[in-house]
Amino acid sequence: MPDDIPESLRPVQRIFSEVISKGGQACLPCNLSDFWIDHLSQQLSELVSGATANPNIFAGDAILLVMAILAERGDLSGDEAVEDAVLVACLHELRLELALEALSRLLKRPVQPATIDTLFRASLASNTPSSQHKDADALRG
Repeated sequence: MPDDIPESLRPVQRIFSEVISKGGQACLPCNLSDFWIDHLSQQLSELVSGATANPNIFAGDAILLVMAILAERGDLSGDEAVEDAVLVACLHELRLELALEALSRLLKRPVQPATIDTLFRASLASNTPSSQHKDADALRG
């Protein structure tokens, strides 16, 4: 990596060059390396537990991954924003899928992996006003 990139941006460059730049399929938990499964799981664990002072920085890789998958699915177009409640739901779903993939590898027992079509389907479908407020309130603690 070039030396002139600030230290705080190097992880973002790494996930982009190693995963996101290869397309949406590469972003699926079943296609991630053990490093990325562990790294993203740690980020999401810290975010959910509130162990980090600035979740936007520490969950940055996970957020980028969610956005790349949503773009691959066709759920994003151009500069369209994702509502906070949808992003929170997708991050929770990603955390679950990462855990399932890690467990599958550990036990050497395959589970049905998420696909571009199935990942975040429930999160996007539950995007109703009442569920948005409940999820956002739960994350805030």
